[in-house]
Amino acid sequence: MKIYYHQFHGENVLTSPFTKKGVGFDIESLYSLKNLYSGPYTSCPSWKHKALRTFVVRSPIDLSFNVEKESKSIFAPNLSQVFFNEYFKSTFNADWCSDDAISIQLSVPRLIFWTKSKNIWVEQRAHPHTILNNFIGIGGWFNLSTWKRGINVSFDILDDKKPVNIKRGDILYELCFYSNDLNESVVLKRKEPSDKLIQEFIRTQSVKNYIPQVVHNLPFKNSKKECPFKSLLTNFQ
Repeated sequence: MKIYYHQFHGENVLTSPFTKKGVGFDIESLYSLKNLYSGPYTSCPSWKHKALRTFVVRSPIDLSFNVEKESKSIFAPNLSQVFFNEYFKSTFNADWCSDDAISIQLSVPRLIFWTKSKNIWVEQRAHPHTILNNFIGIGGWFNLSTWKRGINVSFDILDDKKPVNIKRGDILYELCFYSNDLNESVVLKRKEPSDKLIQEFIRTQSVKNYIPQVVHNLPFKNSKKECPFKSLLTNFQ
């Protein structure tokens, strides 16, 4: 399967500096980073098969901040107010900071994916190394063939008494792509989206604000009403 992607930040779909190659990082397969892993499992065919279809997203910026739980405040001394508003805008909802969890959503980097293939699902999931940054990623998935939406950085802070420290180049989360054939290889290609695709992305983004109940169903519909894991589920019946 061939999947295209575009990186940006905030609402700056085409004008963000991270759209420029060399400023924002290319998405890399987990297998290409196998030298970072010292375990004997890297020679395991099962690990390799999965790692070739798993990708990592890196931070294009340095970012350090603290959260004061009592006042529900975020302190990022190295950010101007303009950049703070841009990067943390999506965080502030009624439940972002509670006794149970402190959940942060950043708008840098943001990614759009699209493909001509049918029923390709994308999964966003945590990468284990982010515990060193004091956070663990929040996961989710949807059908990117039918639902054009951006992917943000979302995570829970592990220790609110310590800062979150992210360096440029640090891995933020993992992405996996699924089709009906789990043996199908994945080819990611960076590409600037067309005006038509950007309009579709903006409309999709607005749905959650105006008709939130629709978001419970539309992102998960397949073109032929088939789950991409149908063959797997059948084997377990």
